[in-house]
Amino acid sequence: MSIPGAAWLATVASALWIPGYAGAHSGSAVIALHLALTAWMFYFWRCSLEGRLSLPTLIALGVVARLLLIPVAPFTTHDVERYLWDGAVVVAGVDPYVVAPDDAQVAWLRAVWATPEEHAAYPTLYPPLALVGFAVSALAGPAAGIWLWKFLSALASVGVLLLMIPLAAQIGQQRHLPLLAMSPLMLLEAGIGAHVDVWATLAVTAALWAIVTARWRWAGVAIACGAAIKLLPVLLLGPLVSVLSWRQARRVVVAMGLTLGAIYGSALALGFRPLGSLPVFFEKWRFGSPLYDVFAFLEIDAALPLFAIGLLFLACWWARRDLFLGLALALAVPLVVSPVVFPWYLLPLVPLLVLRPTLVGLVWVTLVAVTYEVLDAYNASGVWDPAAWPLWVMGLGVLGALAATPLRDHRLARELSPAEIDPA
Repeated sequence: MSIPGAAWLATVASALWIPGYAGAHSGSAVIALHLALTAWMFYFWRCSLEGRLSLPTLIALGVVARLLLIPVAPFTTHDVERYLWDGAVVVAGVDPYVVAPDDAQVAWLRAVWATPEEHAAYPTLYPPLALVGFAVSALAGPAAGIWLWKFLSALASVGVLLLMIPLAAQIGQQRHLPLLAMSPLMLLEAGIGAHVDVWATLAVTAALWAIVTARWRWAGVAIACGAAIKLLPVLLLGPLVSVLSWRQARRVVVAMGLTLGAIYGSALALGFRPLGSLPVFFEKWRFGSPLYDVFAFLEIDAALPLFAIGLLFLACWWARRDLFLGLALALAVPLVVSPVVFPWYLLPLVPLLVLRPTLVGLVWVTLVAVTYEVLDAYNASGVWDPAAWPLWVMGLGVLGALAATPLRDHRLARELSPAEIDPA
């Protein structure tokens, strides 16, 4: 192994030190680690562009780094506790879409399973396929279940990397693979936070592979599975069908509909009532969304749905010029207008940065890490009080990227038009 590769792995492994030694400054430590890993990512990207990084070395480094992070406790989030709670509720035969952790009906479960205080009053908001993974992990028990879920999250992250290799090769984009293999967002949010979004990212990657190889039914199945884990991947449908023939689009839509019908039908047959507290979540939380705060400050936040619709139409139009940029824009729309954008919400965008690297995307997935500043105060006082400066940093950074490199002109990879992915 090369000296840079060993040094990079040592930087990744430093995450093992943060929970025990950073204390109240764990948020600052995560930001510093994210930025250090970003510098490394750009170094390896340059090596790859210059032909000085072999594919076997890249794969080995990426896989080892993901395995190194399995033992790190998920100190950046309480989500894993919530996942296991929801899984335990499912295993107990109770509907997690109806019963909240503080309901008397499940008091006996609270004696065994920890639940985040801020989640206590709300039923689950996760789609049915995510609950399957939570239930599998919960079967291992409160202690082992955390590490089983972390192991499964690492497998998903490895799966994204391994699936992206033939996908990138299909369109000649292997040189951009460090943007995924060494991505700080992918490493830290899947490796430390173990967020379910990594599984949605795997589904998005599978959908991209199906699109590039013109397997339209499989594209529909992958999009449906992603939407049944985290709703975001369903946004791929609009730009995709806008560039396909009627026959191809029908295959995608029918396969997606049948898959979603089977998943949600199974949940209903088991007595569950999916969708739970998702609307309540967006009413309660405000975090990490510069544009939403601007609209709210100007008292025009009621216009956000119309703004989102306009962006979706733009994504469909753009897809006819550059499919992958259109798909990336579609995935970004709900993240741009949402009142809540935690860093891990951006994970599904990372594979698209390999297929279409853009300055705006790279700046966004880098600067989103500054929102972890909230952890320092939270660890010290128990009060969740995000500062305003991360929103300024992200907002101005993304605006600067837009001004420096207009999206339509930023092409680090060769164009792939819809005609190139259509079967003969």
